[in-house]
Amino acid sequence: RQGVVARKPCVKLHGEVECDEVYVLAGHKGQPKAVQKKP
Repeated sequence: RQGVVARKPCVKLHGEVECDEVYVLAGHKGQPKAVQKKP
């Protein structure tokens, strides 16, 4: 799954903030057309 998971460094914000890895997935379960790119 290389290229699917975007790993970026955490951005420091004011206060206490937790930062996790961001997963970018192509599509939703059951509704792939809801996230399909429109021409």
